[in-house]
Amino acid sequence: MPGPPPPVVIRNAGGRAGPALRSIICLDHLVGVGTIVVIHHTDCGLTHLRDAQIRSSLTGKAPDHADEISKMEFGEILDLKGSVVEDMKLLKETPYLRKDLNVYGYLYDIKTGKLEEVGA
Repeated sequence: MPGPPPPVVIRNAGGRAGPALRSIICLDHLVGVGTIVVIHHTDCGLTHLRDAQIRSSLTGKAPDHADEISKMEFGEILDLKGSVVEDMKLLKETPYLRKDLNVYGYLYDIKTGKLEEVGA
């Protein structure tokens, strides 16, 4: 008798739930996701970058697409705990996932290796 599906890790820049949502929806449809754990880590690169910096760099590389680039968002993180809460809220409130999913959030301290639970 098969057991529960193995855990799946979805990684992306900033660990943001929005860009991962499509994959989560597909996995939930295929195997039935029971729990989603959002983990952001200290010293994340997107706490050091701003969307405006990335847009400026992209516009320099592709000036013909400046209008499109000006509307892009890259998931800058101004408040690390707040970003976990925001992602948990997105996952709990999206109409594309079941309401009975368990959603947990954590901050991972890369210096100490400790996880701190973040409530929604």
